[in-house]
Amino acid sequence: PGVPAFTTALGVASSVVAPAVPRARVAHRALGLRGRIGTRFLTVQSEGGGRLTQPALDLRLDGASLGGTPFDLAVDFRGRRVMQSSPGRVTLNSDRGLFYRFALATHDQAGHYRLTVGRQLSPSLAAVNLFDGALVERRGARWNAGLFSGTQPEPLRLGMSGAIVQGGGYAEWHQPAGAVRRWSVTGGAITSYDHGNTNREFGFL
Repeated sequence: PGVPAFTTALGVASSVVAPAVPRARVAHRALGLRGRIGTRFLTVQSEGGGRLTQPALDLRLDGASLGGTPFDLAVDFRGRRVMQSSPGRVTLNSDRGLFYRFALATHDQAGHYRLTVGRQLSPSLAAVNLFDGALVERRGARWNAGLFSGTQPEPLRLGMSGAIVQGGGYAEWHQPAGAVRRWSVTGGAITSYDHGNTNREFGFL
């Protein structure tokens, strides 16, 4: 009583404290990691008492210059389990976890040279796309070039396989950074062997 309204308002405002950032979030930012974890659950009930359930888990992590080091990380995992049950019986139809990416890369400070090892996707090598191996790249203001060698994953469960071995390279000409229009022209050559025998050899543009 007797305190002016503006004084009370100023007092309340001065007591407001900014919320603290969780330590886990600060640690992730300092490490350079970001990503997401997702879960899904599907269940279908039939009239005869049977049921189909499908829990799933997705994990996606991307890290650039981890902890201030010249290393990048890329992880993309998707797993699911399908179970079918009927009165007095449970059947496991499938249980699979698929790694679409699991790669570690190192680069120089300027980002001109880069070496990526592991399971990776390469938009510049669209004819190969997903492979287990190594990719060496040189990136410039107008030109990119790279050489790769690796194996093709097993097609059903995406497990590692040495059946198909591939190798090749590419060169790319593109607009400089900051240009309004975005364009690129890529060409290269690839050779592939299936169990040691020539599978295919081709060029692309």
